Amino acid sequence: METFSGKFEETPPVEKREIIPQKLNKADVRGHRGVGKDETNAKKGEGMPRENSLESLKRAVDFGVGIEFDVWQSEGELKLWHDDPENLKQGDAGKYEKLAKLEEVFKMVAAYQEANPDKPKVPLDIEVKDLQAAQGVMEMLKNYAQLLGPQTKIISFDLITLEGVDKMRKDGFVDIDTGFLYEHKPEKGKPASEDPIAIAKQIGAKYIIPDHKLLELSDEDLLSFVDRAAKEGVGIGTWTVDSLEEAERLKGAGIKSITTNEPEKFFGD
Repeated sequence: METFSGKFEETPPVEKREIIPQKLNKADVRGHRGVGKDETNAKKGEGMPRENSLESLKRAVDFGVGIEFDVWQSEGELKLWHDDPENLKQGDAGKYEKLAKLEEVFKMVAAYQEANPDKPKVPLDIEVKDLQAAQGVMEMLKNYAQLLGPQTKIISFDLITLEGVDKMRKDGFVDIDTGFLYEHKPEKGKPASEDPIAIAKQIGAKYIIPDHKLLELSDEDLLSFVDRAAKEGVGIGTWTVDSLEEAERLKGAGIKSITTNEPEKFFGD
């Protein structure tokens, strides 16, 4: 029998995974409701356009970034507003009448792309609040085929809406990807999001889009999360990131898109 020599074979150390921040490209960025929501714009000074307005969205598109905006259906029209426009109509009819219409946004983006054929297509994250609005968006997109492609997706917090969009897509209505938005721990009446990757697979979503606070993980944990999503064919975006340092870290981790109130600051001199 061999005797123990007193030496153990050394186990190679496990290499620690680290995130190397990456510089953003404009194609990585979605301007939140254009160039930022009203509360953020108030801090930037006068002259900033109102959130979800055609002016705000056009300014972001002209700057070269993608856009994220909110769509509701009201009185048979698709209007841009973060909260239910029916409530706005009751309290401020004048403001309600001035809300941007989705077709105005589609026409603006289509015109930009036609005038700039050598530039990438404008990324569109179209947030819908319910299935009625989603159906209206898809119906309108039939007339704007030039806006379709991997750069355009319908996003929502509502799983029933996303399931409905996926069914319509499979039925050949409009070929468009979806993204599952989620934020803090689930509240009563809201779906649990402890395993958003599994939820995305179940409802046919190609993306998950968590609140950036849920991505405040160690490098190892964040990279593992991104790796698992990639293996399942699910991309990850996030909102709303107003720190350039954080945005570059998230890109370095493999986050596909970053929504921000500060698109112009991210690429300023």
